[in-house]
Amino acid sequence: MIEQGALQTVYIFFAFAVQILLIADFAARVWKPALELRWGGLIYTLVGIAGSLLGVLLVVNRQPWYLAAGPLLLAIWATLGYAVDIWRPVNWRNPPHWRIFIPYVSLYVTALLTIRRGTAGQGQPGRCIPDVDGGRKMMHDISTMFWKERKGLLMQGGSRWRAVVTVLIMVVMIGVFFPLQMGRDWLDTGWSLLAAFLFPLILVGITIPESFAGERERHTLSTLLASRLPDRAIFFGKLGLAIGYGWLSTLLILLVSAVVVNVLFWEGRVVFYAPGVILADVATSFLMACLAASLGVLISLRSATAQGAQQALMFLLLIPLMALQLIPIVLLSLVPNGREIFRQLIEETDFGTLMLVVVAVLVVINVGLLLAAIARFKRARLILS
Repeated sequence: MIEQGALQTVYIFFAFAVQILLIADFAARVWKPALELRWGGLIYTLVGIAGSLLGVLLVVNRQPWYLAAGPLLLAIWATLGYAVDIWRPVNWRNPPHWRIFIPYVSLYVTALLTIRRGTAGQGQPGRCIPDVDGGRKMMHDISTMFWKERKGLLMQGGSRWRAVVTVLIMVVMIGVFFPLQMGRDWLDTGWSLLAAFLFPLILVGITIPESFAGERERHTLSTLLASRLPDRAIFFGKLGLAIGYGWLSTLLILLVSAVVVNVLFWEGRVVFYAPGVILADVATSFLMACLAASLGVLISLRSATAQGAQQALMFLLLIPLMALQLIPIVLLSLVPNGREIFRQLIEETDFGTLMLVVVAVLVVINVGLLLAAIARFKRARLILS
């Protein structure tokens, strides 16, 4: 049986992720139909699989029926959508084909309303996993942790100026240097994903080791754990601040780089990232920030010092990146016709499909790391340590 807090976290994460994914899909259907045609099948598949797994998980853990109903209804809706839009396409929207239109819309609206009921909290009678006041006290406690943590956000290494200079160097390198070299290609070809991948890892990797290992090193962890703040407020307060810092800073860098391109390569009008590129940047940077934060908390909970936690985190984060760098080197150097194989892979890979696969993999990894960190965070064990 999975703990109540972990189920709540997964449920809310699923609700927000599905909303963001479907909003992006519906926007693409209106403004970029060709993009939606490439992505639609994979989006239906992801929503269907995720909804089915979450619904079964809630049933197995004996949660109220309406909690499992939302994800399962959404999975049925995704199956219907895949059948009429992808498998055997039918022009049912304009003019409306009522035998498809009514169940499609009804399933979608009912599923979202049911999920909304599941995330509303017990502030209204008969609802949800969360707190008796609808989550208001929990949000207040988390904001208290945010207020506490923000003071030490840029104090890693004991020097605020050192941390600020480190960030400014990365801003210049990623937000100015690369756009200066690539020009308009930075906005159109997906090179900005370099910032979306690396910048959150670096920023969160610098800050998150302080979360628990730093408190332990300064002998303030026992004082924090002895406070009235509940476990989830402490955990999500520390996690959320690191994620927000890394993600929002990355979005700022992307905005700065777009300004640099417009100023230095002015074409008579303001240009911005291609829709597919900016969606990929936003989603990837958020998921990378979550990945680094969840893994960092997991390591920080076990580490005796912040420096040791930071070294272990950076080591684990850099191994996959180094492996990705070795793959093209092996293909080009050791495999017969490696250059031709590599060129063919690049030409035949669809950017939208590739990014959806990457996002799906990152979501699965994030959920696993988050559940592991929640399971590891035990107040009694931390006090004894």
